[in-house]
Amino acid sequence: MSILAIPVEGAQVCDHFGHSKSFAFIRLEDGKIVNQEILPTPTMQNRHEEFPLWFSSKQVDAVIVVRIGGGVYKTLKQKGMEIFKTSPASLEEAVQRFVQNTLDKVQEDELVSCGHKHH
Repeated sequence: MSILAIPVEGAQVCDHFGHSKSFAFIRLEDGKIVNQEILPTPTMQNRHEEFPLWFSSKQVDAVIVVRIGGGVYKTLKQKGMEIFKTSPASLEEAVQRFVQNTLDKVQEDELVSCGHKHH
């Protein structure tokens, strides 16, 4: 069983993880979707810390993104979550690519700036 978290905008994977207004949580068993819910992104003071806590509460073990910043990438990895990259796609296509094992893991040299300074 896997539980995926995917930033979405409508039926599409959102282009930038940190700007997503909602997330799809997909539960897979034997390569089939057994549960799917789309939830609005909660208000967060510190997204780098709070995304991993939210995802942990949902028992997420893998995240699918188009782009992600370094801060949240590192904290998700520290919580044991794998982060996979997809090209812009529909939610359905991204999940299918995960099931088919055709997504690569995000590498540190592919991270984007999150647009603010870290102290």
